[in-house]
Amino acid sequence: MTNQYTYFPRGSGQIGSVMLDANVTANLDSIAKRGSSFRDEAVRERIVGLLDRLGDSEVLAMAGLGAAEGDIRREFRETDYSNFHRRSAHARSLLNENRDSLRRWAAGEVVEPVSVDLEGERQKQTESVFGVVVENFLLPSYALVLQAYWANLSDPIPMRALRSVERVAAETRCRGSREMMLAILLVAGTNSGRALALNIMKLQNKAGLTQTLDAAWNTSFDLTYTRMAVNTPLWGRVPEPVVFVTADKHLSTFVNTIEPLGGGQLSNGAVLSLDSSYLEGLVRDDLYESIQKLMLASTKATLVNAMPVEQVATIRRANSLKHIKRLEACLAKHY
Repeated sequence: MTNQYTYFPRGSGQIGSVMLDANVTANLDSIAKRGSSFRDEAVRERIVGLLDRLGDSEVLAMAGLGAAEGDIRREFRETDYSNFHRRSAHARSLLNENRDSLRRWAAGEVVEPVSVDLEGERQKQTESVFGVVVENFLLPSYALVLQAYWANLSDPIPMRALRSVERVAAETRCRGSREMMLAILLVAGTNSGRALALNIMKLQNKAGLTQTLDAAWNTSFDLTYTRMAVNTPLWGRVPEPVVFVTADKHLSTFVNTIEPLGGGQLSNGAVLSLDSSYLEGLVRDDLYESIQKLMLASTKATLVNAMPVEQVATIRRANSLKHIKRLEACLAKHY
C-alpha cells in the first residue's frame, strides 16, 4: 500500500491513545456520515494501516484539536462548533465501539452510516478549553512562526536572523521548540531544509498577506498539536503511548526528525518535554556548529527559569500579542 498515515513518535508497538490530525478526523467523519457510499482508495489504504496499528485493543481516541481546526481560526468568528462535535463523536465511535464497521468499510463491504449522540456531545462543552489552548499555546507559537518567516524574508545573514528569532522565543517562552527548528530550516537550511519548511507552511508558492498570515497560523496549529502528543502524558493520566496520526507528508517528515526524550522539571516546578533533533542534510554544514551552540545556550536558559508558572503564562501571552502586532505590521508593509 502506497498511502499510509504517519505516526509520531515513531514506532510499531501497541498504541494507548491517538491524537488525530484534522485530515484523519475528516476521513473518519466521511466514513461515519456516508458509510459504504463513501469510497476513496487512498483513504481506505490509510485506514487499513491504522486498524493494523490499533489491533484489537481499546484506544483512547482524542480528536480534539484535529476536529476543531476549522473552528479555531486566526481571526475570531462565531461558531456553534457543530463540525467539531460531529467529527469528535464519529472518530471516537469508529475507533472504539464501531471499529468492526470501520474494518468492514475498509474491506469494501456494505456498511450503514454511524449514529452518534450529538446532543450529548454538545453538552460536554469540550470547546470551553479552546480559549486556554489559544492563549497559552497557539499565540506564542504563532508569534514565533511569524518571526521565523519574517527573519527569512528580511535578514540575509543566517545567524543574525536566528538570534532575532531566539530573542522572541525567550520572550514567548518557546526556546528549544519546534518553531525554533522551523526557523533554523528557513534561514539556515540547505535547499532541502528550506523546501521542507516552506512546504510545512504551505508557502512554497508566492502568497499575499492574508494567505501568509493564515498559513503561519495553521503551521502553529500543527506544531502545537504534535507537541501535545508528547506533553499530554506529562500532564495527566492517559493510556500510553500517545501517538499523533496525520496524512500530511511534509509535517510528518518534519516531526519525525524529532526524538522525544521524555520530560524534565524546571526550577519553578513546571514540566517541560525534552526533544532531540536530527537535522543532518537539512541544515548548512558551515552553520551547524554555531546553531548547536545557540540552541544549547537557549535550552540551558530555559532550564534555570525560576519564575512562578502563573506569572510565566501572563508574560508569555502579553509578549506574544506584542510580537504578533509588530510582525503582522512588518509583513503588511512587505506585501
